[in-house]
Amino acid sequence: MSSSPPLAHVLSYPKCGRTWLRMILAQVIAKAEDADWQALFDKAEMPLPDGGTLLFSHDDGPHLKSPDQVETDKSSLAKDKVVFLSRDPRDVLVSYYYEVTRRRKDISKAQHIFEGSLAEFLLHSVGSASSLLRYYQVWEKARHQVGAFHLVRYEDLHEKGPETISALLNFLGIAHPIEWVEQAIGSSSFGKMRDMETGGQLAGNRLRATDLSDPDSFKTRKGKVGGYAEQLAPDAIDYLNMLFQDLPDFYGYPFEKSWENCPVESY
Repeated sequence: MSSSPPLAHVLSYPKCGRTWLRMILAQVIAKAEDADWQALFDKAEMPLPDGGTLLFSHDDGPHLKSPDQVETDKSSLAKDKVVFLSRDPRDVLVSYYYEVTRRRKDISKAQHIFEGSLAEFLLHSVGSASSLLRYYQVWEKARHQVGAFHLVRYEDLHEKGPETISALLNFLGIAHPIEWVEQAIGSSSFGKMRDMETGGQLAGNRLRATDLSDPDSFKTRKGKVGGYAEQLAPDAIDYLNMLFQDLPDFYGYPFEKSWENCPVESY
C-alpha cells in the first residue's frame, strides 16, 4: 500500500504576514518547479519537491472563537510538518481590527464583522486579545504533537529575511540558491505588493483592496514592526503588556509590566 504524500502546513492567526510569506514562497517554488508564481500564489496549496503539498490556513479558526473554544488537540498533524508564523500580538490586534472593520463583511447582516472602536475590540470576547493569547499558548505546547515544527517570526522576516527564508526552505526540503531567495524577497517588498494591490495586477482576490479610497481597507495596510504604538493609547498598550505577560517565552516577545492599577474592564 502506498503512503499518502507528505503534507506541510503554514499556520497563523490572521494578520501575521501570511500573504507576504506566501508570495515569497510562491516565487521560490515556482523557480524550483518551473511554474508560474502568480498561479501558485493564488492556489490554496503549493507542490513540494518530495511529492508532498504545502497548505496555508488559519488552523482551526481561532479568530472566530473565544479562548475556551480554541482547539488544543493537534494530533491530526502527527505526521505532518508545521510552519507556525507568529507576530507581536499588539501589531496583530491592530491590523486585525482594521481587517474586521474595513475588509471583512458579515454576510448575514451585510455589515462589517465588528462595528466598535479599537479600544472596544481589544476587550472583545471572540477573536481578539484573549483568543490570540490562548492560540499562542496552545501551539507552544502542541508543537510537540506534530511531525516537525518550525517557527517563523514576522519580525525576523523584516530584520533577516534571506536567513529566515533559507532556513524555512531547508525545513521544507526545497533546494535553493540564495539568489532565488533574495530575488523573491525583493519582488515581495511592501511597496511592490502595495503597487500590485492598487493596480489589481493579480488575478485572484488574495491581494485586493476592499476600497481603493480607504488605505485601511488594503491587505497591505502598513506592514510595520511596532506600528501598534502609533495606533494604541498608552493605557491600551499597558493593558496588552499586562495580558501578554502570560505569552510563552518560546516566541521571543518580552512583555514587561509597565502599568499601574490598570483594570481590565476599563483600562
